[in-house]
Amino acid sequence: MKYSNTSLWRRFISSPFAVIVLAVAVFILARAAINIQGKVQVSAAKLEQAQAEYARLVQRQQDIARRVDYLSTDQGVEAEIRTKYHAVKDGERVAVIVDSSQSANVRQSATGIATSTPGFWRRLLRAIGL
Repeated sequence: MKYSNTSLWRRFISSPFAVIVLAVAVFILARAAINIQGKVQVSAAKLEQAQAEYARLVQRQQDIARRVDYLSTDQGVEAEIRTKYHAVKDGERVAVIVDSSQSANVRQSATGIATSTPGFWRRLLRAIGL
């Protein structure tokens, strides 16, 4: 004797309504899986970008810390002032080194400071008296 539940279950599974419901459920689950896979790829790319940015910021922090340590010393402050403001101590002199290709456009004045030669219009205005 057959169980009536088994035949009822088989009839329900093989009915067009059940097949349509199962097909829709499979479609929804497959679409969700594809969407999740896309989000995983985007998240991996963002993670890689964030790690690169973090490494860059850590390097920048180390550079700034080294610079602060250097500027905390008297020697560092003096070197920075000399570089930035072209300052000299009392008794020191500044030497200007001119490349030989540029020396045609530069002449020495009586004070020893290099000045550029005046152009055509400047000489013309001087000749006129302006």
